[in-house]
Amino acid sequence: MGTNPAQWLVTLIMAKILFLEDDLQMASSVVDTLRFEKHTVDSVHNVRDAREFLKTYQYDLLILDWELPDGAGVEVCKQYKDSGGSAPVLMLTGKTEVRDRTTGLDSGADDYVLKPFDADELTARIRALLRRIANVEELISFGDIKLNLSTRNAYISDKQIQIRPREFALLEYLIKNADKLVAHSSLRNHVWWDEVEVERNTINAMVARVRKKIQEQGSKINITSVAGEGFKMEQNSG
Repeated sequence: MGTNPAQWLVTLIMAKILFLEDDLQMASSVVDTLRFEKHTVDSVHNVRDAREFLKTYQYDLLILDWELPDGAGVEVCKQYKDSGGSAPVLMLTGKTEVRDRTTGLDSGADDYVLKPFDADELTARIRALLRRIANVEELISFGDIKLNLSTRNAYISDKQIQIRPREFALLEYLIKNADKLVAHSSLRNHVWWDEVEVERNTINAMVARVRKKIQEQGSKINITSVAGEGFKMEQNSG
């Protein structure tokens, strides 16, 4: 079967980041990831130091752990935003209750990542926040399907289609893994990352809905179900 390899244009934005995390092992791992992405990172491990650094330096992005021995990252976020700070804030949290996440957003956080997380998820969310403030575009495509990750718009043969945010996330992950088997567990982790439990039937239903939407637009791309294993995005033959 002939295939058209997935392509994406990644705009590299190098940023100065303040990272607040009291777990030293996690902090070291995240800092290595961020520096590999060419960011400059100041890593601090308590609220007091975070506040001191914010008084002294300007940052393009703040990554704040929620709970620390001497306070809460969400309070650092609120104080920073209330004082006129404009850099986006990404919260790291193990809290899964909607009311807790709402508290973070109400305090000025721009996004959050649930622990535990993987490096790909973290860097993707960082890129999204930096694109927002830099007003640049990131495009990915597979065959006749194209996604604009900056505007969150989807196109088939350059015609915009209407899809919901989680449907967009599903297409994004499948395109980035085109021609590969994508397990239910991978979709659950990357598309339903903000939900503790997601039934397999829910995943199957959304895949079916997205498949129908792209087929109705005459796309030459198909999302094939692999019984008991997952899905594969492929280009139709012929």
